[in-house]
This record gives sequence, C-alpha cells and structure tokens, in this order.
Amino acid sequence: MPGDNDDELDLLDPDSNHFNNYTVNFSQHSIDTFVRNSNLDSKALNIFHHNSRSIMKHGKLDEYEIFFEAIKNPFNILIFTETWLTCDKMDHCKIQGFSPIHLIRPNDQNIEYKERGGGISIFVRNDIKFKHRYDLDIVLPYMECCFIETMFNNKKYIIAGMYRIPNTNINFFIEKFNEIIEPLKSSFEVIILGDFNINLFNDDINKTYLKSVYNLTT
Repeated sequence: MPGDNDDELDLLDPDSNHFNNYTVNFSQHSIDTFVRNSNLDSKALNIFHHNSRSIMKHGKLDEYEIFFEAIKNPFNILIFTETWLTCDKMDHCKIQGFSPIHLIRPNDQNIEYKERGGGISIFVRNDIKFKHRYDLDIVLPYMECCFIETMFNNKKYIIAGMYRIPNTNINFFIEKFNEIIEPLKSSFEVIILGDFNINLFNDDINKTYLKSVYNLTT
C-alpha cells in the first residue's frame, strides 16, 4: 500500500542517493572466476574496498564473512566506506581474523554534520602490525578519512579509507586532500581507497589534479 515504505525511505542516507555508472580499469568477476583468475600475488599487499551503505544492516556483515570465505580471502586489509556506524554498534562490527578500526560521523547539533551516514571502517589481518594514525584522521562536512600506518615487505605504508560527501565543495576537498597527502609522499608509500564521488571522465581541473596524484589512466 502507498506509504508502507516511508519508514525505510527515511532511513536512506542522502549521501548515497545517487547513481554513477562510470568505472575505471574495472574487471568484473563472479566468485568462481575471481578464485580462478584474479591472479593476486599472495606475497603482495592486497587491499579490498567497498561502499557498504550500512555495514551492520540486515545481516550484511555476515554476508561479507560468507563472501570472503567463498573467495578464500586473499586480502590483507579491508576498507569500507559509508558504514553508517554509530557508537552503540561499533564494538559489534568485527570480521573474523581481522583487527578493526572505526571512524564514525559525529552527531553534534552544533556542527554542520548530518546525523547519520558516512563512517569508515578498516580491518587489518591479525598477522600484520599496524597503528591507527589518529593524527591524520579527518571528519569534515565534505570529507571523511581514516588512516593506518604499517610496514609490509620492508616498505612503510600509509593506507587510508576516504569518502567525499557528494554535492559538497570539490575545491575544499582537493585542497584538504593535497594538504594531507603531500607531506607523506616523501616518507611512505601512500595508498588511498574510497568513494570520491568525482567523475574522472569529465575533462576538468579536478580530473587532472587527481590523475596526477594517482597516476591514473582512463
């Protein structure tokens, strides 16, 4: 009946109520083809990212566990954006064999943040030593970023999950992005995964800057 889904619609995160059908350098796999053909080097640092859109909702965390078991999880680090986590659920958000770090969007009426949405979780495999770089973490009305530092194969890494809130000032985002990344590049291998909500197919200054940072090709 009309109106039956109103409550569910109210729970939708406005950040994720958009559609983007562009992908870059993307290979599509089923579980079977991934296991057979992914060719991930077991000695390399393998990192997974997914925009979870509420990681704790309706058994989704269990589904992730089943998925990782099915693909014989080759990943050292798992990064999730748009977790929608809250303080009361944070301690329950765990994945077997991994140590979790959670960045939660604040709920403060005195600051310009939405009450729900956003959030980043990083899960690091238990055999990897790392530290949460609280000093680098960012939660702003236009972007969220969570950082860890680790050593892998004798290289020092800074690894981050990043989320840019759509329909916010992209110049603020790029300026902050540059402020964070540039000082790190001389001392670390820097890896950033996330949802930037920037269309890299648009030929503009934003594309040019981000491609220069990442050495991306389309």
